[in-house]
Parts: sequence; structure tokens; C-alpha cells
Amino acid sequence: MTGDAVLAAAGLTAGYQGARRRPVAVVESVSASLRPGRLVCLLGPNGAGKSTLLRTLVGSQPALGGSVRLDGAELSRLTARERARRLAVVLTDRVDVGLLTARDLVTMGRTPRTGWFGALRGADHDVVDWALAAAGATELAGRHVDELSDGERQRVMVARALAQQPSVLVLDEPTAFLDLTRRVELMALLRRLAAETGLAVLMSMHDLELALRTADEIWLVHPGGRFQAGAPEDLGADGSIAAAYAGDGIRFDHAAGTFVTDGREDGPAVNVGGDETAVHWARRAAARAGVAVAASAAHRLEVRDGPPVTWTLTAAGRATSGSGFATLHGRLAELAPATSGLPADPAETRSTTP
Repeated sequence: MTGDAVLAAAGLTAGYQGARRRPVAVVESVSASLRPGRLVCLLGPNGAGKSTLLRTLVGSQPALGGSVRLDGAELSRLTARERARRLAVVLTDRVDVGLLTARDLVTMGRTPRTGWFGALRGADHDVVDWALAAAGATELAGRHVDELSDGERQRVMVARALAQQPSVLVLDEPTAFLDLTRRVELMALLRRLAAETGLAVLMSMHDLELALRTADEIWLVHPGGRFQAGAPEDLGADGSIAAAYAGDGIRFDHAAGTFVTDGREDGPAVNVGGDETAVHWARRAAARAGVAVAASAAHRLEVRDGPPVTWTLTAAGRATSGSGFATLHGRLAELAPATSGLPADPAETRSTTP
């Protein structure tokens, strides 16, 4: 931990009370710190304990061991109002807010500063205006919340959290119900807020690729409760991401930074070279066809940017050329039966070079 950490866990054990009130640890030995201006993503497979850890970090359930400090103060000793002045939480669950407008909902974020019956002063209204603008929700202010799309609603919920003027913003799977465009927009918004305002942002999510591309740091929960923290590139390069999400038939492609469907160990493999963009998509086409990509592969694929993309596949001493990824995928898929000892597809005779 460092002196400027706004949220810090030391030797934290998160879990619950089991039968006969015996403690059941879910995530253990968590030591990590969240600093101003940083965006941290909490990752891990389903059931690993992300939600349990997140609830413990924000004080909604007690820790089984260790400590959590918020702005230097022991979290468990703070009142609910004191926590709300320093920490804001945005949950995935949709909450029925009746006929409130977006501005009404954002204004409720001032409650920790004014109390339930406190009158809003001019400075409070200024904060609400700023929060709406910062979240890109100014144009939504007059609309009823139940009329908003999922993406618009998430922006308003972020604005409500910002109106609390917290040191830390914690979000539980905020992209869960958003389409791809809205997910990217929300991540860009949170990254901008962290950089421009010094807000510390911690969010749990399932979109591994987006997290690896956006986060300053990854907090990773492994099955069995082991915890790691580090830069996305470090956890990807040292095999930690692959180990946490290991499954039958899939592997983490370190070069592409994503998971791919793995072929059989004795299955076909191809060496891919050519133009950068075309190579990226050719690797994906190969994975979809069940063909591994390896530098030492006997088969060779050269791809060139288009449009259309052109390719030449040399296999078994014969070269086949074509254009477009649809035809390339079909040709790659033909390698599998030939390699597995099954009769070759008649398409093998379409070679253009001896």
C-alpha cells in the first residue's frame, strides 16, 4: 500500500457465515490498493468470488479477516453516511425509481451531503449540473428514468454517483446489459472521468478483452479464491489470465490477447504471415476452423490487406490462392480431415502451384 491509496485492502479474507455460523472463506489474502485517477477492473470466472469480494470492499458485508481502509480510515468504523461521502456504488440491478426524471435521480446523489430533508443550495445544483455533464447525460435530465435505454440509464446512474463527490466509484458489472457500442462508450467515459477528475474507479466485469484494453490494473480472482493484482500486460504475458479462465477446448492466445477455440494437440496448425490487419483476422479465421496458429507449423499462410483480402495457403507442398475470409475459412477447415487421417476432400485438387 502507498500513502495516496484511497481504497486499500490488507490481508483481506472475504466470505460468509456457513452452517452453525462457521466462516466460509471465498477469496483470501487480498492485498491491493486503488489510487486516484486509476481505473481497475475486477475479473474472474463465474463463481470465483468477485461479487463477494466487491461487497466486502464497499462494506456491505463484513470481512472474515484483514482490513479495508477508505481514505485512510478503517471502513468498518465509518457510518453509512461517512462511507457515502467517500464511496459511491453503481449496481447492475435495475431499481424501480417510480416517475423520477433523470435529474431527480441524480439530485438524490447529494443526500449524503445534505441529509434526506436538507434543502439543496446553489452549490448543490451546480454539482448536479456538473455530474450530468461529466457523465454525458445532460440531454437526458428532463426525461423519466423508466423511458431510458439501458445505456442511457447507466449514464444517469454514473451521474448520480458522481453527484456524491466520492473519492472512489465502484461499479458491479455495469456493462452487463449493454450492447458492444454502449459497453465501449461507458468504458471510455469511466476512463476519461478517472483521468480528468482524479476519481478512483473499481469495476467488476466479464468482458475480458475490453478490460485488458482499458484498465490501468487488473484485480484477478482465480477459482479457489486466490487473488492477484497487476498490469493487464503482466497478467496476460505470465499466464495468469489463461490459468484463471482455463477450460476444455479453449486457450488464451497471448499474441492476440484473447481466448480462442483450441484444436486437438494432434490437429492441424498453420504459420500465418503477411500484412498486420489481415494477419489478425486470419488468425481468428483459423481458430474458428479448428486450426492452431504456430510459428513452427508445416502449413504456411500468407495474407494481404484488401479489400478484398487475398491469401495463399501452402499445405502438403501445394499452394492454393483466393480472396476473402469466407473462402479462406473453408480452405483451412479442409485441413482438419486430411491431417486426422480421413480421406482428403476433393477440394484438395484445387491447388494452383505444384
